[in-house]
Amino acid sequence: MHITASRSNARKALPFVLAAAAIAGGCGAGSPAAPGTTAAAGRPQAAVQPGVTSASPSQAAAVAPQPVIASGPLVTMFSGARSQEIGSLSEHRALVIRWKVAQPPFQIYTSHGNLLLSSDRRSGAIRLARGEYRRLRIATNGRWTIQLRAAA
Repeated sequence: MHITASRSNARKALPFVLAAAAIAGGCGAGSPAAPGTTAAAGRPQAAVQPGVTSASPSQAAAVAPQPVIASGPLVTMFSGARSQEIGSLSEHRALVIRWKVAQPPFQIYTSHGNLLLSSDRRSGAIRLARGEYRRLRIATNGRWTIQLRAAA
């Protein structure tokens, strides 16, 4: 049987196809995570502490606690108060983002508005895949500190 569809119908069907793939666990990558923090699908692959969830479809259903994320030497550190841009990040190796925030929620966005991290916890860590992340923006209501460490 041969079925033809217009581009408009294909675009309308895409969200349903993605949702079906998410339910089947067939898309996304990275480690499963537990409730509390969201790491976006795509480049950043979140391996997270207990109390952390992922926005990636294959990770969203997992709720098993994960081990503490091991990290190596400090690469760089940022701190501030309230929402602000922290610049771009380009790394040829995986990193661990460790954060502390005075007043959750805490979120990190890319220049295109993609959610890189979202947490309702005061502190935590995720593993970030190597790559280029342009014009990162912190969104929170309190003081915060981020450490970027080499992944162990």
